[in-house]
Amino acid sequence: MVSVITTFDLEPNKYVVRKGKRSLVLRFKMPKAQQLSNEEVSKILHLKLLCKTVKETLKLLNRSKSMIYRVVTRKKPYESKPRSGRPRVTDIRSDRRIQRMA
Repeated sequence: MVSVITTFDLEPNKYVVRKGKRSLVLRFKMPKAQQLSNEEVSKILHLKLLCKTVKETLKLLNRSKSMIYRVVTRKKPYESKPRSGRPRVTDIRSDRRIQRMA
């Protein structure tokens, strides 16, 4: 008989699978994110104001330690960085003109 016990309230991303007398702890990796949303940044900063440690914060929000440190130790206000890519050839006004002609 196999039974699965979730300990989500105590530790997120942790499942204990018991088979007879043996038990096996399964942990899941943190999700990879390219960019934090403004909501998540405000949650991290709010938890910092409530004197929560980084370890408690990462367990609550399911984010990596380095991501939380990056938000907490940032000197200027948190804003998303402009994404790299090919520069535009036409401006917005030219795009509208091209669409009208098509």
